[in-house]
Amino acid sequence: MPSPQTSRFSGSSLSARPTTIRNRRRSFSGSFGGGGHATNGLVYKLTPAAELTILASFDPNGPYGCCPGALIQASDGSLYGATWWRETNYGGIFHLKTNGELSVIFSFNANNGRAARVLIYGADGNLYGATDYGGPAGSINWGIIFKLTPAGDFTTLFSFSRTNGINPTSLVRAGDGTLYGTTSDWIGVNAPDTIFKLTSSGEFTILLSSHSSLIRRPWSPIIGADGNIYALDGGGGDTNSFGAIIKVTPSGTLTILARFNGTNGWGPDRVIQGIDGNLYGTTVAGGSDFAGWIPDEDGDLKSSGSGTIFKLTPAGELTVLVPLQEMPGDDVVSFIQTADNVFYGARTSGNVGEPAAVFRLAPKPEITGLQRLEGRDVLRWTAFAGGAYQVEQSAHCAGSSWSPAPSRVTATSNSATATNLVANAMEHYYRVRLLP
Repeated sequence: MPSPQTSRFSGSSLSARPTTIRNRRRSFSGSFGGGGHATNGLVYKLTPAAELTILASFDPNGPYGCCPGALIQASDGSLYGATWWRETNYGGIFHLKTNGELSVIFSFNANNGRAARVLIYGADGNLYGATDYGGPAGSINWGIIFKLTPAGDFTTLFSFSRTNGINPTSLVRAGDGTLYGTTSDWIGVNAPDTIFKLTSSGEFTILLSSHSSLIRRPWSPIIGADGNIYALDGGGGDTNSFGAIIKVTPSGTLTILARFNGTNGWGPDRVIQGIDGNLYGTTVAGGSDFAGWIPDEDGDLKSSGSGTIFKLTPAGELTVLVPLQEMPGDDVVSFIQTADNVFYGARTSGNVGEPAAVFRLAPKPEITGLQRLEGRDVLRWTAFAGGAYQVEQSAHCAGSSWSPAPSRVTATSNSATATNLVANAMEHYYRVRLLP
């Protein structure tokens, strides 16, 4: 079973909302929507060894906007992201070059959208995204889908209304250029919650609607290796309010793959397809500390439990990999897997003064070889690049007196080795720990 490792960060004046993406240098880039360095957010780089570097800091009174999010990486290694709206502006799209140069390449004005929630990088080199609000009628509109070139040329691809969904919440792009996404009527104006399709020719289709099915709050769609859309349903696909994992064909046929029941999670918020073909994801509540509905500080009822990281096999077997009871943070806002089978994610801080977190879920090291050569033991184990490991030794297999052997080892590939000097006749036992 994988072993979770965490790195903690704390917000200051605002609740921190970190996101994280893998980059090509085996480090991670992310953004905090608030907190840190007395700013309105920052963009950071984090190595697998938890070395943090601030790449850009957003000034509350500066020209770049506030609360950066929706961070993506272009093919040249530079970063694009979106800033949130505030009283003085409606947010925009920024570009952070590899040399640290930060610039705004587009600003929203309500008529062309307001507050980009999601941003993706297309195979054609353009940016695609969705805004929470705005459109042709200004701030009273319900959001748009847009295309933006790296040079800042902006095109509105679709504008939402109450009849076809409001507040687009997520977006993915298929290889043929078709966009799939979700909408959510979280403000309660009787608009449908939807999973939609938008072709490259501009044809818009609602694949699934809460007005004609039992889905509620669809979220986090991905395009599977089989070409189907996999997503999360906040309502569970029926009267079950714990949530579900669903599959939708490009023509709109719905299949409920698995339902949550509280003990295995409540309120799924992220899902990805792993390199092994299984689905992996996170829930915002439920898990090992699930206790049903519980009262909050105001006497209202709220969901209980700290959440889970789960796995769903193609056969429909849903299992909890790790409960998040000991993990700092609140909602999971990012969840990815790298080619070396390591998962990374980010959680919000929830409230002022509470820690946000970037977390890691990595396979436990397995010893694959041990050889004694002229007074030294050579040990080999499974690893991942950037992972830090500590070899420990003991003279007794069942004993508890373990002591460090060689110094800490940082792996550079999927295998690591260490050498320990010993007397030829001395019997030794070894174990390897993955360090935070």
